[in-house]
Amino acid sequence: MKRMKILIGYDGSACADAAIDDLRKAGLTRHADALVLSAADVFLPAGRDVKIPEAIKTSIQRSRTAAKNQVKQAAMSAKQASTKIKSMFPGWNVKSESGAGSPAWAILKRAERWKPDLIVVGAHGHSKLGRFLGSVSQKVLTQTSCSIRVGRASARPKSRSLRVLIGIDGSPDSKATVQSILSRSWPSGAKFLLVSVIDPMKLTFIERLAVANIRWFIEQVLDERGITGRMLESFAKKLRERNKDVTCRIRKGDPRRVLVKEAEAWQADCIFVGARGLTHVKRFFIGGVSTAVAARAHCSVEVVRLKTTRGSSWKQ
Repeated sequence: MKRMKILIGYDGSACADAAIDDLRKAGLTRHADALVLSAADVFLPAGRDVKIPEAIKTSIQRSRTAAKNQVKQAAMSAKQASTKIKSMFPGWNVKSESGAGSPAWAILKRAERWKPDLIVVGAHGHSKLGRFLGSVSQKVLTQTSCSIRVGRASARPKSRSLRVLIGIDGSPDSKATVQSILSRSWPSGAKFLLVSVIDPMKLTFIERLAVANIRWFIEQVLDERGITGRMLESFAKKLRERNKDVTCRIRKGDPRRVLVKEAEAWQADCIFVGARGLTHVKRFFIGGVSTAVAARAHCSVEVVRLKTTRGSSWKQ
């Protein structure tokens, strides 16, 4: 069996630590290859071989020293995080890397070369500027080509069973989401809630359709609840083969808001959602549902993308 490859972005923040702790609730395999990456968000000034005007030489040297110290700190943080992860998952092969530059782009570039199955990041990092321009997690989520888990701290009592909410719309990525959950090992007593959201906004698109399609479209809308219910039950049946506690719900409204609200009301520990939903006449998801859910949710969010064929070697 191919070993799962997990790339973990780490910056030493409380959110990054929470994302690592959250891995215990992700149902991940006992055997995986994990790479912890820390990137100091600094610019390394020119080296000694570059001529520097005397007027700014001292300032440049001071900046270079400060930047190098932050890079060293990043290396230490990555090493400490890898040690912690190894203690959590003894069967994992865990390594660490560090460098200087934009954390988001460092993760994306490493992912492009290494091709992980899953990227793990915290909801927010240290940088205040990063939050203003858009968090690292959001940048990676919108740019990466693989699945990503945005980890958050959980207030769930240890005595309470794990709760996983799954957003379903019947798209290929939605089906991949269910398959991803089926491939993992969940603790006994884990509860799963499948939620599909019927979006009334789709009715505004009727006027854009050709006349010949109007009757078919209206029939689909009128029977959507029935179609959606049968779709949910087909996914639930697969999940029930391995997990007893599986529930289905159909809601109306904006999927970006409803999924978050439903997860909070149900006290979910994590939301699973496909990266891309159905479009055009099949389903009208307005805007990036997965991106909005990952940004607004109170709990961890895993955004699943269809897997591509890739090698299984552990290379750097």
